[in-house]
Amino acid sequence: MPKITINNAETGEKHEIKIGYGANLRQAIGYTEAQIYKGANRVFNCRGMGLCAKCIVEVEPAENVNPRTFFENLQKIAPEQRMSCRVKVYGDLVVKTGIQD
Repeated sequence: MPKITINNAETGEKHEIKIGYGANLRQAIGYTEAQIYKGANRVFNCRGMGLCAKCIVEVEPAENVNPRTFFENLQKIAPEQRMSCRVKVYGDLVVKTGIQD
């Protein structure tokens, strides 16, 4: 089971969770106390449909997640950033959340 270390850039909180191999990152974090979204985006988002790009995270190492998806390329986000609703986890990660305003 991959171990995920979540660092919130907005609040400075840190969480550690274990999730199943191939699990969706946004859904897994949603079952914890950790926050993906920043500010009002906690309420105003697309609920994981890949349309709003408000669930932006930075993941390290990038080799432990799936390749970028069509939706991520369409939104034109930075190369080091990913949309958590589109990320499948295949190994241990360090995730920085609370980035997108």
